[in-house]
Amino acid sequence: MTNQTPPRNAPITGFLFHLHPRKVAAETIRLNLSFGLGGMAATLFLVLTITGVLQLLSYSSDAAEAYQSVIHMYAGASLAGFIRNIHHWAGNLLVLVGMLHLLRVY
Repeated sequence: MTNQTPPRNAPITGFLFHLHPRKVAAETIRLNLSFGLGGMAATLFLVLTITGVLQLLSYSSDAAEAYQSVIHMYAGASLAGFIRNIHHWAGNLLVLVGMLHLLRVY
């Protein structure tokens, strides 16, 4: 028996076969309520990315000004508090949806 090295593209082809396997069991593709958890997690991640970038516009990370910039989000800026709340809830939901997705997949 010879030791053969795997081809250079083995991780890529393994990932592609994970995404599109040749054979899939019928019970795994049956439509149920937990089928869209991966899409929900991806959507929440996109929401977190967008709201995080928007928060960078009004937040100051300087230690002396950080608290005042958060107060300004709620008092002075019109939509900054709303965006911060969306960011907060999307983060909490991403943890929940991610855990549910992991439970369904594995």
